[in-house]
Amino acid sequence: MTLKPSCFKDSRTILLIVVYIGLFLDYILMQVVVPILPEYLLRISHPDDADFILKQNNLTDHSKAAERHRLIESEGVTFSVLYGSKALVQLIANPLVGPLTNRIGYPLPLFLGFVIMTGSTVMFAFGESYTVLLLARALQGAGSACTATAGMGMLAEVYTKEKERSRAMGIALGAVALGGLLGPPYGGTMYQLFGKELPFLLLAGLGAIGAALQLWILPPKIVRPIGEEKPSSIRKLLADPYISISLFGIFFTYLGWAEVQPAVPLRMIDLWGATAMERGLVYLPCSLMYLVGTNSFGPIALKMGRWLASFSGLLVLGAAMLFIPFVPSMWFLTLPFAVIGLSIGLIDAALYPLLGYLVEIRHQNVYGSIYALADSMYCISMVIGPFSSGKIVETLGFHCMTYVAVGITLAAAPLMLLLRKPPILKTMRLTNTISVIGTDINGIVVEEKEKDPETPPEIITIPDQ
Repeated sequence: MTLKPSCFKDSRTILLIVVYIGLFLDYILMQVVVPILPEYLLRISHPDDADFILKQNNLTDHSKAAERHRLIESEGVTFSVLYGSKALVQLIANPLVGPLTNRIGYPLPLFLGFVIMTGSTVMFAFGESYTVLLLARALQGAGSACTATAGMGMLAEVYTKEKERSRAMGIALGAVALGGLLGPPYGGTMYQLFGKELPFLLLAGLGAIGAALQLWILPPKIVRPIGEEKPSSIRKLLADPYISISLFGIFFTYLGWAEVQPAVPLRMIDLWGATAMERGLVYLPCSLMYLVGTNSFGPIALKMGRWLASFSGLLVLGAAMLFIPFVPSMWFLTLPFAVIGLSIGLIDAALYPLLGYLVEIRHQNVYGSIYALADSMYCISMVIGPFSSGKIVETLGFHCMTYVAVGITLAAAPLMLLLRKPPILKTMRLTNTISVIGTDINGIVVEEKEKDPETPPEIITIPDQ
């Protein structure tokens, strides 16, 4: 689907800003709960014993210490379900939102995402029971499906050159990094100083600002596809082996980390009596390095080969997670966390633009469905990871859970080698202004030429390679 330039009222830069705000809000809401909810759930589940559980008292009574350890680990399942419920609803919504954007365009779903996320954040701020918090978290997943799918699809639509698209998506993924960067320290600090309501109300205000900004520059309305090009179905996209391998790369990138991440705050309470602020600040290097990775590795991944970038990133990610159970204090967690953030940034900077490229050379230039599938892979990992993590920790311990996460990540790395030089399988329609002809995934042979606006579009068939 091609969007009319009049829909944007300004340059592609303004569009990028709108998408950036939406993704930032999505991911700061994802991460802000990490330092808050473990303590809050312990307080509402065990109101009389909360202070005893949350403070490391160097207990000499082994029976009391064992009871405290048991109570903390048992809460892991409850927290994991609440944490993963957003991804579960997002997973259900993505197959609906992706094809919908192919029919009605991207502006309306993006605006609905802002509205839903803002409303769910207000609900989360005032929710005092587990049921209300779970419902608010689930609604956030529905909003995220709209925002992530429409936002990434719009960027792929308007940034047609590979280098520009890699840069634009790197900047957009930087919003994910910044949300993750600010989420835990912001949530932990604000919760410790002001309680649960204020951090979420401020984020709800940000959501309202994002919705108002879109109303000004990108009104939510239905934008019909231009031309007769029919988008590939989700089934057809999944049947493409190169697209499936890329999607599996995203899935396995986040699956291991999704198992480890929700277990770490409870482990910090258990071993070191960490405060909410400390539980938030320890994630800062991870998100900071992810921000660096997504903003700097896009052109590098294109030059070195996106298959090689994703392969290397998975190997480094698995190795970094292996060190987490052995750190001597909570602040030593920042070292493997920094490497984890950098490696995930490298993988995302390679695979997300790669999906857009694969759609162009093997299917039709419509992006809603492919980025809905990418978001679904992320959501599946965020469902399976947290849901399994709490149970594994409760039955086998934190160390065993980490080894499982590392094994899954390292086992997925060789799949990325299959992404080298996917063949071109389609007839490419050239626009009236630019034609881009590429022969492989590294962009080694790329021809660009300006065309006369009066000249009708050409049809050029590029042979399989």
